[in-house]
Amino acid sequence: AEAMKMLITIKAGEAGQVFHALQPGSIINQGDLLANLKLKDPSKVKKIDKFKGKLDYAESSAGAPSTLEKFRAAEKALQLVMDGYVIEPEPQVQALLGALASVRLVTGDVAASLSALGNKLPTELDEQLQAAMSKVLNEHLDGEDTKEVAKLVPELNALIDDYIESQYEVKRDGLRATLAPTKAVLAKYAAGLREHAIVVVCALLRRFLDVETSFAGSSTDQAIAALLKANPDSLDNVYKAAFAHEQLELRTSLCLSLLRQLFSFPERFSVEPLRELPPELDV
Repeated sequence: AEAMKMLITIKAGEAGQVFHALQPGSIINQGDLLANLKLKDPSKVKKIDKFKGKLDYAESSAGAPSTLEKFRAAEKALQLVMDGYVIEPEPQVQALLGALASVRLVTGDVAASLSALGNKLPTELDEQLQAAMSKVLNEHLDGEDTKEVAKLVPELNALIDDYIESQYEVKRDGLRATLAPTKAVLAKYAAGLREHAIVVVCALLRRFLDVETSFAGSSTDQAIAALLKANPDSLDNVYKAAFAHEQLELRTSLCLSLLRQLFSFPERFSVEPLRELPPELDV
């Protein structure tokens, strides 16, 4: 097509036969149909159809956040506490751990990554993944979240891998790149719910250490002077460290609470105690 003295290539995502609706040199207006593409395999693309079902708004509550939303809100609040902001930490700790121990965190996280792909997500694969997650949620048993996630994550990975391998070789690399964000989400939970929770909790503890390491063994004035000397062009980092250190008591109480919760993980996640400590616990 030629517009504004520019040649624009319009690529079709699937094979087919092009039928021109207008002759070359025709004067066109906005919205005019230029050509049709008769696909070799119409099932390879999404079609927009009229919704013929019935929406039951009573099934959802606008005021009830999802497990993923609860997790993100609690994690953000605790990060702010570690950064020196005054927020009551204990309710946020309980909200965080409640979400971390739920299979709905995994399904919500995966669903969010799939939703972000939009039209790039193949319909057939989307239906397979959604069906697998719906089955787990429909058959969910209280206290079995860890076992359910241990079964679900490999199943979802297998569905993605099998779908990619079923496509033409020239399309596989593109699909792998498209689905990389979803594969990254699944990788977070591949080791298990408890292991993912350890990573999240230890990231908060690391946030504490990143500040307090500079203040250990010296007075506040000496520590700030050392920070100023080490960061002459990054005074914002010095301010953030000093700001956080001012709430040392509150941040320390949060650390102690998180450490107590780590001790209770075997009961919370219905798993055996760790025989070897993961690298994340080396804080």
